[in-house]
Amino acid sequence: MSKLNRAPSLFVPHGVLDQSSAISQFMKSAWPHLLMNKDSNPTPPKAILLVTAHWEEPEDHPTGNSGHDRGPAISAGSRHDLLFDYYGFPPETYKYKYPAPGSPEIAQKAFDLLKGAGFRPRLDTKRGWDHGVFVPMLLIRPEADIPIIQCSLLSTLNAEEHVRMGQALEPLRNEGVAIVGSGYSFHNMRLFRATGFGRGGKLPDDMTKKLREFGEGIKQACTVASPTDRVKQLKEWAKIPGGRIAHEREENLLPLLVCAGAAGNDAGKLVWEETDTPTPPVHSYLWE
Repeated sequence: MSKLNRAPSLFVPHGVLDQSSAISQFMKSAWPHLLMNKDSNPTPPKAILLVTAHWEEPEDHPTGNSGHDRGPAISAGSRHDLLFDYYGFPPETYKYKYPAPGSPEIAQKAFDLLKGAGFRPRLDTKRGWDHGVFVPMLLIRPEADIPIIQCSLLSTLNAEEHVRMGQALEPLRNEGVAIVGSGYSFHNMRLFRATGFGRGGKLPDDMTKKLREFGEGIKQACTVASPTDRVKQLKEWAKIPGGRIAHEREENLLPLLVCAGAAGNDAGKLVWEETDTPTPPVHSYLWE
């Protein structure tokens, strides 16, 4: 497949079904185009392999702590129900439907690529797609006509292993399969609760400064010209000032690392930056 037909790797934030929000408007208007290949007659991807923050493959193998000894898991059914993995939301948020097909064929290809890279993947035909799948996809592709394959994180939460996952999956892009990571460039709910942020509370100024430093550090890592430098900087994300304030637990950041790993030699672009909040800007990145 030519460069023009190569599907993109795209990191998107999730959890924003508020139709009036700026990011929801951007997701509906711009991201459908960003998912297209760049042929003279752009077409949607053949399928989307979607890595979310809300599925971690637990350790189930006795040989130690390496990501080589567990998952990831890959949704492999021809259809999957939705998994409403949240609590305390309005009743209507438990009635969403997203009847996109799955793709056992592409799930098997992902399995083979990951196994060939030294991982121990497994195919899962039972688990439903969680909100890291259906929340962004309801905005990006409400037609629900592109096959979805969800891929879990590794329960190690190891940065290097997740970059390697993306590197292993990159060949799918040459077959027209887009790699989409669904998470957040900043996510620390305990910090929000402790400070009352979002309920009239305010983050301390020194903390806000560190968090913005982290946002700039991630931006630099994702858009640096050298693929080698990109990988090195993202593997060491926790060393960026404010890293552990932005992500007390890194599950929401790791889908970004998978996408960056799947970028290959493609240059990264910042395609969304929400700047009208007192927290670090919410980012979205594209490699094509």
